Amino acid sequence: MNLRTAVCALLLALPMAGCDSVDLDAVPQAKVGCETPTADQLNAGDTMLPGRNCLACHVSGGQADHEAFGTAGTVFGARNSKTCNTGGVSGVTVELLDTAGKVVASTTTNSVGNFSFPPNATNFKNVSARVTKGTMSVKMNSAVDVSVGCANCHWASGIAGDRIYIQ
Repeated sequence: MNLRTAVCALLLALPMAGCDSVDLDAVPQAKVGCETPTADQLNAGDTMLPGRNCLACHVSGGQADHEAFGTAGTVFGARNSKTCNTGGVSGVTVELLDTAGKVVASTTTNSVGNFSFPPNATNFKNVSARVTKGTMSVKMNSAVDVSVGCANCHWASGIAGDRIYIQ
């Protein structure tokens, strides 16, 4: 364990404390086929680690449980995106839909394409998602459990076979 990891572990044990940066080697399941992040992308905040599995840390009991998500991900501007560090699209509307197709929660991507929903936004166990920007829209074919994090399935070797994208 390096010094930064040890300090973060100590800080995370304190109530309401957190780290200013992360060590992805401590949470390899967050990487989901992404290249090494830039130093800026390791700083905690809304633009951190695009394309990675946010819910590897942002869940109850995780390294970032002080800021838990119901689900989260990144929307990219191209199909078969080979990179996580670049290519995210801002201003994309991300909607979660129930099995009847009704929108149950909605948010918008930030400057790097990241989005998140709070744990109380909806029931994340049986929903599909739709991403929309202008006249472009892409919808999932079936309802799934998105509480595992979108990048858990949406990466080159994941069940979805591709990142979330709109083009």
